[in-house]
Amino acid sequence: MERKKTGFIILTVSVILIVLGLMAGEYREVWNKAVMICMECIGLG
Repeated sequence: MERKKTGFIILTVSVILIVLGLMAGEYREVWNKAVMICMECIGLG
């Protein structure tokens, strides 16, 4: 029973943090960094 409760708490906190990150616009920064890393890997950046 305790294991189920812990899993639910972790899931809830994770969802809350994802929503807060999306509301703050952090996905744009992460996307831009990912694109730059990929472009550097193939020699375009």
